[in-house]
Amino acid sequence: MWNLPPERLLRPREVATLFDVSVKTVGRWARDGRLPYIRTVGGHRRFPVRTVQHLLRVSAAPDG
Repeated sequence: MWNLPPERLLRPREVATLFDVSVKTVGRWARDGRLPYIRTVGGHRRFPVRTVQHLLRVSAAPDG
């Protein structure tokens, strides 16, 4: 009806690469509620790109 493009979703491997951590760490962050995700019909985690971009900006911001 509205023809809006869906938000891009990242796979755990892509998120791990962006944060320079392991895929297991991304899974732990998701399980602990630190990294929001959705589940696909097949049960896989996918991470909204906007959320990941925001967290990258926050983590890269200088303290102070």
